[in-house]
Amino acid sequence: MAARICYVVNSVSETSVPATIAAAVEDHSDFSVDVLAWFDADSFAEDDRVGVTCLDAPRGSFGLDRETVASARNYLQEYDLIQAHHTHSGSFAKLLGYGLGIPLVSREGNTRNGFTRKGRIANGLTNGFADRIVPNSRAVYESFTRWERALIDEEDVEIIPNARTRSGTGSASLRRRSSSEPQRYSVNRRRSTCSSRA
Repeated sequence: MAARICYVVNSVSETSVPATIAAAVEDHSDFSVDVLAWFDADSFAEDDRVGVTCLDAPRGSFGLDRETVASARNYLQEYDLIQAHHTHSGSFAKLLGYGLGIPLVSREGNTRNGFTRKGRIANGLTNGFADRIVPNSRAVYESFTRWERALIDEEDVEIIPNARTRSGTGSASLRRRSSSEPQRYSVNRRRSTCSSRA
């Protein structure tokens, strides 16, 4: 069975880059990708090929309550890999995924000058839990503050522009370990494998 990847976003809509990438991964690999939207999920061109679930998180109190956390945890535990795309929802997804023992990728698509102070702190602290940090440009990576870089291992960073695919997968983060272990996948050395939950 194909490895299952969950892209976690604040919201998804017609102009959502993560939704477009998810559809491309579905179309050009043997991975299965779903999108978990923290706040909103609107229709987009590829939504017939990618599963979309919306938590409808509350707008106040940091977008977090017990019900949202429980729903997100229950949803995420079914996946082989979590890829966090947005600072807000991604920070929570990284914490939940780390607690569940699921490999994590933090997809960094914006320079830090576009983040609020709280967003920069939450994202920077939780990037330390990610197995892979994937900025989409050198400029994004260079915008990481000194303390953010101190919390991550340089070997866990791989700059990949949105348009580039790796080995035809469309995802830099999940690779089959060996043909003798068809349901095991590798992200990096720290937390090297996870079993498929099929």
